Order: sequence, then C-alpha cells, then structure tokens
Amino acid sequence: MDVLPSTELSRIIGAESAKTLEQGLGITTAAQLLQHYPRRWIEFGQLSSFRDLPEAGEHVSLIAEVTGVSVRKMANRRGSLAEVWVTDDEGNSLKMAFFNGWSVGRQLTQGARAIFHGKVGSYRDRPTLNNPDFTVLVDADPETITDQVDPEADPLGAAALPRALNRGKTPVPLYPATSGISSFRILDCIEILLDLIDFAAWPEPLPEQVRASEELPELGEAYRLIHRPETMEDPERGMRRMRYHEAFLLQGLLHLRRAQEQHRRALPRPAQEAGLLTRFDAGLPFTLTEGQVRCGELIGAELDREHPMNRLLQGEVGSGKTLVALRAMLQVLETGGQAVLIAPTEVLAAQHERSLRRMLGGLAEEVGLTLLTGSMGTADRRRALLDIASGTAELVVGTHAVLGEQVHFVDLGLAVVDEQHRFGVEQRDALRTRYELTPHMLVMSATPIPRSVAMTVFGDLELTTLEGLPSGRQPIVTHVVRTVQGPRFIGRVWERIAEEVAAGHQVYVVCPKISEADAREDPETGVQTDQDASVELIAARLAEHPLLSRTRRAWSTGEWTPPPRSR
Repeated sequence: MDVLPSTELSRIIGAESAKTLEQGLGITTAAQLLQHYPRRWIEFGQLSSFRDLPEAGEHVSLIAEVTGVSVRKMANRRGSLAEVWVTDDEGNSLKMAFFNGWSVGRQLTQGARAIFHGKVGSYRDRPTLNNPDFTVLVDADPETITDQVDPEADPLGAAALPRALNRGKTPVPLYPATSGISSFRILDCIEILLDLIDFAAWPEPLPEQVRASEELPELGEAYRLIHRPETMEDPERGMRRMRYHEAFLLQGLLHLRRAQEQHRRALPRPAQEAGLLTRFDAGLPFTLTEGQVRCGELIGAELDREHPMNRLLQGEVGSGKTLVALRAMLQVLETGGQAVLIAPTEVLAAQHERSLRRMLGGLAEEVGLTLLTGSMGTADRRRALLDIASGTAELVVGTHAVLGEQVHFVDLGLAVVDEQHRFGVEQRDALRTRYELTPHMLVMSATPIPRSVAMTVFGDLELTTLEGLPSGRQPIVTHVVRTVQGPRFIGRVWERIAEEVAAGHQVYVVCPKISEADAREDPETGVQTDQDASVELIAARLAEHPLLSRTRRAWSTGEWTPPPRSR
C-alpha cells in the first residue's frame, strides 16, 4: 500500500495500536507519528542518566541497574510492597515502589539491568517511580533474540528492540510516552512506518538549492537519521533539517500574513493639541523615562497611519508598559474612538482597572472607564455591554469576555493585549477582523523574548523593546529550582528566604493548593499523592524551620471577588 503523510495509522499498524496512539498522544496519521521526535538517544545497553528525568507527573522510559530489592507486607492495607533501588551510569540512585509486588522481588534481582517505563513522582522531595512497567534485559545480544515476543512477559516490547535496530547495537531513541504506550512500543510502530514508506511520493517543502546551500538531508533521510540512527551524531543532522524545515514553513506563513495585513485599512488616530493625552501628561507626578518617550512617539506615529498598527511591546516588569499603552489609548480616545485592554485573567483585569483609574484620576469618569469580565452579575454585565455599545464606555478593561460576539463597540480604534503569550493568534485577531476598518493592535509581554525568537514566532508583529526602569525601580531576577532533584534544592530556597528577611525585605510564597485535604489519588496507581505545596502544609513547615520559625508570618487563602461597580 502507498503510505502518504495523511494516511491513517489504523491502516498501517492495526486498529488497536492506532487507538492507543490517538488516545495517549493525539497521533492519527503517518506524518504525525514520524513528527513525534525522541526526547533523547542512548547507546544500546547504556544506563540512563537520572539527571535527565522529566518533571514529576511526566512519563519516562529508562534503562537502569538494580542495586537492591526489599519486599514486605504493608502495615495499613492488605498486600505487599516491593521497594527497588536502581542506579544510573553516574552512580545516582532512584527508588521505585511496587504495590502487591511479590513477583517483582523474583524478577528484579541485584545486578539485573531492565527497561522501566512509568510516571515520575516525588516522595520526600526526591524523584521516584511507582508501579512502573519493566522488562529485564536478560540477553542484549541481538543474534540470540527471536521474533517470538510474549506481550505479557514483555510489556514494553524490549525484546523487539534489537530487531527494530536492524540487529545492531545502534543508538536507542527514547520517546515522550504515556501510561498506555511506552517509548519502545512507539519505536516499534515507527519502524513499521519506515519500512513501508516511499518518501519519493511525499512532498518535499525545501527547494533543492536551499538544501544544498545549507547542507541539509532530504526529508526521508532526515526521518531515518532521527528514528533509525546508526551513530550518535546522526540524530542531530536529522533534527537540524527539521528545525530548518519548520522555520522555513513558518516564515512563509508569516510572510503571507504580512502581505494580507497590507490590504487592511485603519482609521488614522492623530494626537490632538490640548487633548486628553496632553492633559494626562501634564498631571503626571513624574517624568517619563527615555524609553517610554521613545516608544510613545513610535506608537503615536503608527496610530496616525491608514494601515493598522500591529506591534509587540516588550519590557521588564515595572518598566512602564501599561503607562505607554494608556497614553496610546488616550490618543485614540481624543479622536472619538474607543480602546480596550484585554488581560488573560479576571484578577489581572481587575488590577489593570484599578491601576488605570488611579493613573487617570478625574479623567477616569470622563472617558467612562469600564470593566467587563465573565463572572460579573447579570445586571452589571448588561450595563457594561450597553455602555460599550452606546459609546459611553470609551475605555474598556476586560478578559476574554470582550472577545464575545455579544460585545459591540461603536468605534474600536485600539486593542491592547496584556500577557500576549497567553493568547493565540486567532484570539488576538478576533476583534480586528470583526470591523470594516481594522482596529490598531498593541500586545505587551514582560517575558524576555530573544529577538531571533520574536522574529520567528511573532513575525507578524513589529517588535519594540521598552528599555530602562523608572528611577528607584530594581531589576527583576528569576531563578528556577527543580525541587524534584532532592531536598538540598528546596532547602536552599528556604535559606534564600531567610537571607532576604534578615535584610529587612518581605517574601511571598505562592502555593497551588490551599489545604492538605486537596490530596488526591493517582488514577493510574491508586496511590495517594502528597500535595506538599499546599498553603497549610507550607505554612506549618515554615513555622518549624530553624531559620524562619522566629520570623513574622501570615498566610491567606482568600479568593478574588469582583469589585463593586464604581460608576
């Protein structure tokens, strides 16, 4: 049969395997399966490195050596508990727990090497695997392995692995997997595809001259280098082709979008003498920074054009992006238009509304500053919609609710989107494509975006960087701590908190859960999972911590309530 990119997997690997791939990974076609790239490659038989373990909650496939096994009866429930200690190629240890695991103690003996597949968990701040599937590598000699594989004795398909690698000890791809299908089953399905596909029938997006100048392999060869490598250098050659391939197609799409933008028309919004913007600037209790002035002049000039502005404003937290956006909105308002500021959450929208009201002072009532969110009561929501539709609300702040079809602006001149990475392209364009004259668009981000990435991912937007901070503002420094790597890392977090407190500063600890009662049962293992990031538990730990027990502490679990309408 001819296997094309859109060929359904059920016709190639069977209905059962295809259903598992669709349910677990959303993969349904031949092209989608080949584009499910390995997360890494290891030499056949080589032990995995525990340093490469993903975050807790993600699935992993790894090869490890058993260093110890302990089987005992459980104290509070029927059955047995087998604890298995394994080591990686650097001597790091990892503990696994098997419930009702009497047979595990007989199969996983000290010194045995096995392939494990399961979900990474955390126990006492250390990574662990609970009830992982495993297959013992009894004989890694490909010449002695037959084609007869018992699925029950070999749940991961490890015995088929050497056959998939052409009976040679070639690098082993390890794929992102799920509880329903392991990395090695995915490899088995990909091997079937590679044996059946004639890539001469597949479209080649990269022109020959581009491939030649960049020294890139053809599409079929790139897939083979990635999924069926002969050396550890092959995957990088294949992935380099695919990265270029993706960037090439994306740039083509963005070029098309830019060409389409040129055909859109917008109403010019020139600044007015002695208008709202002039009055606002005169009332500011501080002087604008050079960066704020520069960005304001650039945006103001674009608002005065017949082509719609489509600009990304990037700047650090505290650099004054909201102030720059407000000045642009006032320029639109003084020409008789309306402006909207869209935030990704109701909490952030409410904060913006309060911030704008504080900055505007008496002008807030003059421009009819209005908040619109999804959780507003029926009466308040109806009043806000009427004010927007009548033009009474010239300046609107809201969430995704303002993108709804029931929201009608009289003359929308500018849409400002905060935290732009939380919105898709379609959401950004929802308001712009609804009107005959396209509103101007300004999107803001505090997330540092390298210029090369910004030009690739946000290539339909002109990029402006707001540089510098207002006088007295300190730069923001962010550190990521992978607590799954052990208690020493989380301990250092508490030490840093103690250092800041000792310096006279305040510290906030934000938790994803409120109470220990939020603990839930893992649906795959039936094991109760600790919610050790709850407010109650963290507050108790800090109270007992030797470095923090004498500090003044307070904790809150209050939920946000929409403020009463002030107009």
